[in-house]
Amino acid sequence: MSTTHDTASPRTRRARFRSLRAEKIAPGMFKVERLGGDTHVVDLRDGACDCEDFEYRMGPAGGACYHLRFVRLIADGVLCPECGYEHCRPSCPERVTDFEEDH
Repeated sequence: MSTTHDTASPRTRRARFRSLRAEKIAPGMFKVERLGGDTHVVDLRDGACDCEDFEYRMGPAGGACYHLRFVRLIADGVLCPECGYEHCRPSCPERVTDFEEDH
C-alpha cells in the first residue's frame, strides 16, 4: 500500500506529531483515538473517516483527514503501530534498541 506522504501538509504533520493511537477493529478498519480527546473510525478500504473534517471538508474534495493519514502512515511502516511514533518511545513494547538492530 505504499503511498507518497505529503510531509508539508498540515494534516500529515498532525498525523505524525499528535498523540494518536490506532486499534484494529475489523479488517481494514481502525479506531483512532487522540489521547485525551475524541475517537474516530477509519476505513482504509474505502479511504474514509467518520470525523467532521473528512465528512465536510477533505472527503468531498478528495483529500484525507489526519486520522486517515495516521493509519496510512502505520500501514506503510512509517509509524509504529504500537505507539504511533517514527522513533518509538522507551515505553513502547515494540521498541527496538540499537543493540538489537546490530545483532
